Amino acid sequence: MLSFFKKSKGAVLGLDIGTSAIKMVELIPSGGSAKLSRWAIHALPPGVITENTITNVDAVIDVFVRAVARESIKAKRVVSAVCSSHAVSSNIVLPGDLSDGEMEEQVEIEAAQFVPYALEDVNLDFQVLGASGLNPDDYEVLAVACRREIIEDYVAVIEAAELDAEIVDIDIYALERVVAHAHPSSGLDAVVDVGHSNTHLGIFGDNKTLYSRYQPFGGKQLVDLVVQRYGVSDEEAEGLIRSESPPDGYRREVLPQFVQLTAKETARALQFFYSSSSTSSVDRVIVTGGASQIPGLIEGVEKELGVRTITLDPFSNITHKFDSHHLAQVSGSLAIACGLALRGIDDSN
Repeated sequence: MLSFFKKSKGAVLGLDIGTSAIKMVELIPSGGSAKLSRWAIHALPPGVITENTITNVDAVIDVFVRAVARESIKAKRVVSAVCSSHAVSSNIVLPGDLSDGEMEEQVEIEAAQFVPYALEDVNLDFQVLGASGLNPDDYEVLAVACRREIIEDYVAVIEAAELDAEIVDIDIYALERVVAHAHPSSGLDAVVDVGHSNTHLGIFGDNKTLYSRYQPFGGKQLVDLVVQRYGVSDEEAEGLIRSESPPDGYRREVLPQFVQLTAKETARALQFFYSSSSTSSVDRVIVTGGASQIPGLIEGVEKELGVRTITLDPFSNITHKFDSHHLAQVSGSLAIACGLALRGIDDSN
């Protein structure tokens, strides 16, 4: 069984397979921390990822194998992640005097209560988080399960490039890890990952993930607005969005409309969290994802929510020799890949 929490050593490649592209971050250990040695973003053909699931493994393999060769990736160890919507997790409390074997048996017994699949059809793993807050003699344990067929697709992609799929994580934990590394805080953080097709809200506090929710909203909405306004194709719209000289009305009308939509969707997602918890506010909002660098987005979200809002800089505490301005332009897209690579680096230190 492939472990979600298996340890890794040496250089590591964080691989984030997204809806529209694969993102790669290669880190190497450096004095107890990490150094960025390579990064890359390679577009995927439309339709190969559907509802956060790889539906055309061969197409993803083709892109990844060519990307590894083109970028001269040195790391052999790969940390990837499945979407948290495919994972089932639960925090359970177990006696602290259990042996490793007894704890594994007890986790399986507990998993049968919350995993909606036959246990033989899932990858199940667990990690001891620390002493229970209710009884210091007990352990709080995070148990995670994912259908084996989903894991196998990610492993197939990695092994096709003759690399080792040492860790398969969950994307929300990678996001939690990179936020803690880049912007440590003792408060309650709302992290908004604005992707191509979905926006992922994660609430982090007390060194753990407290809430995770996907909204069917993302950068594709900006593409749609441009298509509707200027009568162009999706591909042409993406080119106009990236252009330094966009058409008339884009910056004054189209872009502010998307910013407002994103702010409203973020507020809506937070309301779902507030309604399901005893908390009615967060201390900080952190925005990341491919759309996080859109002009005015941070200011628009902050105005809508009335909460301090910043952009996630996943490389703020990682050394590198890349052009900082260029890296900042793509860093939102690389956040999860960075968090995945950090997982391997942290486990090897």
